[in-house]
Amino acid sequence: MFKAIVTGYVGQDAEIKYTPSGKAVATFSVATTERFKDKSGNKQERTEWTTFEMWDKLAENLGKHIKQGTLLTVEAGKQTRKWEKDGVTRYSTIFVVRDIELLGGKRPEGVEQAQQGDYTPPMDDDEPAF
Repeated sequence: MFKAIVTGYVGQDAEIKYTPSGKAVATFSVATTERFKDKSGNKQERTEWTTFEMWDKLAENLGKHIKQGTLLTVEAGKQTRKWEKDGVTRYSTIFVVRDIELLGGKRPEGVEQAQQGDYTPPMDDDEPAF
């Protein structure tokens, strides 16, 4: 079983949508920043974005509380989705929330934040609609 645990700041408010059958799906992205030294000993920083989905009651009950800048910890599983379009097989990996803990308010003053405008979600226009 695959399990990812990610702690970071929400990049933008969760987006809640509904499937044709009426199931709620909330999507949001979390930024995590890794700090390290390069080969020359210079301090470097790299921000990674991870996109998550929450389903059903979890999406309905918690989706509205996931706001930009909120610190949280997410435990998620991984799903690989496969479909064909124009004769080409395509894949996408989705992280599906199993558990989530809201850790507090907004990012503290003075703590740098990656600019959400610099982030392009790893979504493909060719992905199937849910």
